[in-house]
Amino acid sequence: MQTTLLGLAIALILALVAALVGPLVVDWGTYRSLFEAEATHLVGVNVRVTGSIDARLLPSPQVTLRDIAIGEGAEALQARTLSVEFALGPLLRGEWRASEMHLVGPQVALGLDAGGHVKVPALAVGFDPDALTIERLSIEDGKVTLTDVANGGSVTLDKFWFNGEAKSLLGPFKGEGAVTLAGELYPYRVAAGRYSDDSGLKLRVHVDPVARPLSIELDGAVMFAGGAPRFDGTLSLARPVGIAKGAQVTQPWRIAGKLKASGQSALLQNLEIQYGSEEQGLKLTGVAEYKFGKRPRFDGVLSSRQIDVDRTLASGDGTRAPPAVALRRLIELGGAAFRPNVPTQIGIGIDQITLGGSSVQNLRGDITSTDDGWSLDRFEFRAPGFTQVRLSGRLAIDGDKVAFNGPAEIDAGDPKVLTAWLEGRGDTGQGDMRPLKLRGDVTLATERVAVDRLTAEFERKTVSGRLAYVFAAGKAPAKLDAVLNAPDLDIDVALAFGKALLAGSKLERPHAMTLAADIGRATVAGFTGRNASARLKIDGDGIDVEKFSVADLGGAAFSANGRIVTSGTPQGSVRVDLDAPDVKPVLALLSRVAPEAAQTLETRAASMAPAKLRGQFSIEGAAPATLGKLVIDGSLGKVRVALNAQSKVDVTTFTAGDMKLDGKFTADDGKMLVTMLGLDHVVAADAGPGTLTLTANGPARGDLRLDTRLTANGLDAGANGTAKLFAEPATADLRLTIARANVSPLRRSGNAPLPVTYNGRLAIAGKQFTLSDINANLAGT
Repeated sequence: MQTTLLGLAIALILALVAALVGPLVVDWGTYRSLFEAEATHLVGVNVRVTGSIDARLLPSPQVTLRDIAIGEGAEALQARTLSVEFALGPLLRGEWRASEMHLVGPQVALGLDAGGHVKVPALAVGFDPDALTIERLSIEDGKVTLTDVANGGSVTLDKFWFNGEAKSLLGPFKGEGAVTLAGELYPYRVAAGRYSDDSGLKLRVHVDPVARPLSIELDGAVMFAGGAPRFDGTLSLARPVGIAKGAQVTQPWRIAGKLKASGQSALLQNLEIQYGSEEQGLKLTGVAEYKFGKRPRFDGVLSSRQIDVDRTLASGDGTRAPPAVALRRLIELGGAAFRPNVPTQIGIGIDQITLGGSSVQNLRGDITSTDDGWSLDRFEFRAPGFTQVRLSGRLAIDGDKVAFNGPAEIDAGDPKVLTAWLEGRGDTGQGDMRPLKLRGDVTLATERVAVDRLTAEFERKTVSGRLAYVFAAGKAPAKLDAVLNAPDLDIDVALAFGKALLAGSKLERPHAMTLAADIGRATVAGFTGRNASARLKIDGDGIDVEKFSVADLGGAAFSANGRIVTSGTPQGSVRVDLDAPDVKPVLALLSRVAPEAAQTLETRAASMAPAKLRGQFSIEGAAPATLGKLVIDGSLGKVRVALNAQSKVDVTTFTAGDMKLDGKFTADDGKMLVTMLGLDHVVAADAGPGTLTLTANGPARGDLRLDTRLTANGLDAGANGTAKLFAEPATADLRLTIARANVSPLRRSGNAPLPVTYNGRLAIAGKQFTLSDINANLAGT
């Protein structure tokens, strides 16, 4: 455009030279038609000057034109003001040297046609471009509209300004300026050599966006062969280090390569991508191509033999983030740095990645852009624990939140090593676990981990269903939602697997849980159970046990159902029923959750069979006076059981306050009662009824006032005092009284009676018993 306007200025200067012999003050508006005719002849298209015309001769020739239009229709060039001042001495010698040219408000439309040729106004400059030198060239408040007919797209460069110099209209020229694009300011520096038909135009452009910590540099040659533009040179995009973001300092990155561009495409060869410093950064190489036209797209391939993520993302003190955290940070950084607005596909190939102190090998896959992130296709890699991972799906990026959703396959030879590595634990040595195979639709997000259509196989057993774990956040607890189905499951192996897999795990135990499970055949400690089913929900609103049952566990049947609401006014109840001809399978199951209690009861299993127990727990009353009640009745062997307990309950933490307990165990044969209590190796009872009564009052977590009495034929004993039954370890301080008893089982041989009476203190601390203040009589002594 500046060539056209300079042609118009030359026409005006010709008139000025003629006027040197005329008066000093001239009404130049009367020469408007002459100026327009001469300018039209020089530039080859119609020129109109609709505004005022000002000119002066001394001390140097200067002309100012306002409201200029060059050409017709949409391709017309327009400008609000053109002002040119020439050096007087060179002008008198026939040299055109503009000491200053100032252009205000130019508007021009440029573009590419469907064949990739440049669309510009059809100008034909009728003078030698080398005859004009511009010492100071300034443009302000310009507007350039770029269009592409092939795809119908357009870009407007607004508020364009430039300050520089030009040795001739063919170059070289240099200067600086700025342009506004989509509301953001882009300062630039430009330098160009002399244009020729053979070598084109050597060009170097440097852009520093104000709103983005980014530097863009273009260096090469622009050529126009048959009206089709071509560029051959280099392109570099870089972000400097030290840009503060919150409390962190951003890492630098750089993308550079050899660029070959035309009206149809741009090919970036010898591509190098570096994230981080020169010494510690990640480096990738490859090639990329951008296709213009009606359906623009970007395709690239990136590769590397080895990258060290640990070194790149290490904190200031040298500590490294766990692999799961490091991967999320890389995804966030990559997503923030590159969010294309055209379809994009990138192939990835990395031989080895150092991550979490171990190596991830043979990472391969394709990444395709989507509206809200990226799509991963055929991604696979080998992870620690002899693990092969294959996945595809959608990677969504929203601010600092990252989420992956899609099908995944994990074949882990040693799942314990894999889990330890993912969480950044040091115990990543080879474990003793057997292979695990997982299949399912995986969701990995900042707040949750979920697997739908889950199929897990270990120990030749298959479990299917779905699983979702929600991480604790603020006051919201961790949550677990699971639906599991297994035709055959070894519970011992499953529990051992889970314990080993999560050993040292940082996952918080879920305080809210929804579980639905159906197991056709289950094995526990050698006992086989059939038709196990569970439907239960535990959360801040209470407990809902729709169904919890085992139809056959070594002949035993167990069921539970009910609902307790803890929100609002607490209320509800849960009922439990147990019918076990043999209690050994029940104790085997109990040993998995309460091993010490199961071990204590194991020696009494025979005397406790058959077991038929019914229990019901209920709560009622508004807080803080909520009352919990527990009722248990039935029989253990030939001993009848009746227990009644009640306590104030805090439904938010489900802890008990002051409580009251009344219990009674009765038997037609006191020997069976003594045996069931595990006292048969201490005392002997004669044939006849037996009874054990128990009362307790006080704070559940404090000192309970305890009173108990055991009577049978030939046996009368009791104890009272205080006890902390739910402490760890349990303690008691009791006054023990034995009115009569036969302790002959303490003899190593013989069955002769050994009568005893006793009065004294009994202190219990865990497994330690202390007798003091003794007043006893043993066989008359």
